[in-house]
Amino acid sequence: MLIATTIPLLASISMTFIQTKTALREQVVAENKRLIFQASTNLNNYVDNVARASLAVYNDPNFLRNLAKIPGDYRAVAEVYTTLQTIRSAVPDVFQLYLHSFAANQSTLIANPFPKREERKQAYSDTLHGKSDDKSPDIWVESAHLSHSYGFKAASADDPPRTVITLHRVIKDVPSTERLGALAIDLNMDTIAEICSRLYDPAKEQIYVIDNQNQIIYEGKSEVSGTEALRQEAATELNLARSDEGTAQTASGHFEQDHSMYVYQQLGSPFANWTIVKQIPNETLYASATTLTWNNAMIALAALLLVIVATLFISIRITGPLKQLMRYMNQIQAGRLHVDIRLTSRDEIALIVDDEKHVRDAIKLLGQWEAAGIDTLYEAADGHEAVAAITAHQPQIVLSDMRMPGKDGMALLEWISVHAPHSKVLVISGYDDFELVRHAIRYGVTAEQIQQWVDEMEWMIGRWLDDAAGAPPKDEDEAIEEQPIPFAELPLDREGLLSLPLLRSLLEQRLLAAGKALTAHHHATPDPMSEIARYMDAHYQEDLSLQQIAARFYLSREYISRKFKQQFGLNWSEYLGKLRINNAKLLLQNPFLRIAKISEMVGYQDEKYFSKVFKKMEGITPGEYRKTLSDGNA
Repeated sequence: MLIATTIPLLASISMTFIQTKTALREQVVAENKRLIFQASTNLNNYVDNVARASLAVYNDPNFLRNLAKIPGDYRAVAEVYTTLQTIRSAVPDVFQLYLHSFAANQSTLIANPFPKREERKQAYSDTLHGKSDDKSPDIWVESAHLSHSYGFKAASADDPPRTVITLHRVIKDVPSTERLGALAIDLNMDTIAEICSRLYDPAKEQIYVIDNQNQIIYEGKSEVSGTEALRQEAATELNLARSDEGTAQTASGHFEQDHSMYVYQQLGSPFANWTIVKQIPNETLYASATTLTWNNAMIALAALLLVIVATLFISIRITGPLKQLMRYMNQIQAGRLHVDIRLTSRDEIALIVDDEKHVRDAIKLLGQWEAAGIDTLYEAADGHEAVAAITAHQPQIVLSDMRMPGKDGMALLEWISVHAPHSKVLVISGYDDFELVRHAIRYGVTAEQIQQWVDEMEWMIGRWLDDAAGAPPKDEDEAIEEQPIPFAELPLDREGLLSLPLLRSLLEQRLLAAGKALTAHHHATPDPMSEIARYMDAHYQEDLSLQQIAARFYLSREYISRKFKQQFGLNWSEYLGKLRINNAKLLLQNPFLRIAKISEMVGYQDEKYFSKVFKKMEGITPGEYRKTLSDGNA
């Protein structure tokens, strides 16, 4: 049972983790693709703005002529400075500008705090500026590197180099291809860092901006050495992905490598072939899925422990009684017939069968069901409903009335003896017909119940005979003390064993004798309802209750209520109220009696309540009634 419970539970947790992991990966990849695409657009616009700013060398109509006039023409020198300062002002991240004129063999550096100029035959770093191949691009961006002074003396020895990127532009005498000069614009990493900072969590993820050689331009910090490159495994995957895009420079996608997810997007710039790459470690990528799985696992573990405990409890609860039963059977088979069989079950079901709902409610209210081990109660209004309830619920105990419409108690006993012999029956009846008792014995009502009936009937017969002889009634304590003890002798057969047939025969004889005595007493006794009415006529001024009357006349409250109304057309409380009001009307004829005193004399302790009852029955208050009497006399 534990295996059947545990395996599906673990399988469910595993499937939930796999599905959550897959869905989370797809969601994270899609979100990061959109995010990095927006960042690539911003970065591409930034590079384009720098390139457009460098076009100022062509927008100034005198700049190309001035390149040949410097340094002798001071006016030309001033105009060149002005153009370079315009470029510097247009781009916030400009660190310094370098210009070399091939026509004048003059190099100029615009840097803080002062511009510098000197004569040179070649531009600084011929590998960058001295290209003579016509196929070489006129503009390109150099990857991140440490800044330098382009061969000029440093302004201060304390000014350390910084990481920059450089936009290079070859200046030509358009429309010809003759090279007039070279321009280099060094840019700080501030804008790139600001754009990339919105793409990742520095504590958990990493961001890279790399060139087409997989050299790192930016990696979450502004300082790079210029020689750092992406990890070989990731670079190989990235090269393969970019090659699949052909000549397009807007490749995007993702791949998994080094226990991480890489999401990439190319800028698409013609002179800055860069790619933004975001690295998301698996522990970060699947953190939510792992947390959710752990939570589910904790819940599942608690549920599993509960299932294990419940399974063991149920197994012990079921197998324990079976083992005990097997031990009893083995002892009986071994010849030990007097085995002390102890029943410990406390979960029995009871069925109450009576055609009057108030009787069923009274039985449910007064019964000590939990103490008797009964935890479930069902009801039925007649024998047909009882048959359906017994078939559906199989109660261990049936409490049944004998006189009911339709299928009565006797027919129900016959049916139970055949179809539900496991159910024990307790008969509930207010009728003085001892044929019902004989019928109950015939269809299996147990001897213990018959013994209680015999004891009760013998006691009640004795009390009624005492009343008929004029003996004064005794109080409840004396009545309880006089209840007879159970039979001291049991009928045994020749072998000294208890004989159920002999017991039933003995009980039937005792019940028949008691029934005959009770019937004879009833024939000699006046109608009990008339006796009750006469008692109420004599004691109406007292605080009477149905419980008090039932105890005095040894009848149940339900029986008195039903019989009294059948005989007089009023229930006992209505009869008592009418009796009191009639006597009050007689007393109201005496003008010297106060109404409060009359209220006490007829059994009402509260004058207001007396007036309310009087008005309800007579339509007027006691005072108004007395006034009508005085008006009539007048």
